[in-house]
Amino acid sequence: MNGLKKKTMMIKNKHPYKNSRKNRFFQPKKKYSGIWISSIIFFDAAFVFLLFYILNSPLMVKPGINIDLPQASFSGGSLHNGVILSITHNGLFFFQDEQVNISQLEIHLNEILLKEPNFTLIIEADKKSNHSMLVQAWEVAQKVGINKITIATGLKAKDDI
Repeated sequence: MNGLKKKTMMIKNKHPYKNSRKNRFFQPKKKYSGIWISSIIFFDAAFVFLLFYILNSPLMVKPGINIDLPQASFSGGSLHNGVILSITHNGLFFFQDEQVNISQLEIHLNEILLKEPNFTLIIEADKKSNHSMLVQAWEVAQKVGINKITIATGLKAKDDI
């Protein structure tokens, strides 16, 4: 009987690897479709745009110096080679992003005037600062011998005009 069983087993299992073709490739048990795929693509694109925006945007133009410039309807254009003096609303002077007092300002202006005699001094005064602080800075600049002094302003929006 054992011989008969072996023969029938061999006939049954004539092709023992018949089902291997089905199992040759991986088939996931869950199929994700529709909202899952589109949401993953959306979040990938959103993160790429967010990363691009963060890397290309200036985080702070002037760290630590917060100045609200008075607005004017006319501006003669921006000067790129000028030296900047900032006056805050509480009366502090910042010369090239360094806090100075009036006597130090005169020394710094003298040093720059010796190096470059025809430079332009741009005064950025906060609109809430005292007018006397602006006049005091202007007077020091003229005393040193600076010929080109300008006052920085912000542009008015077209709706405000």
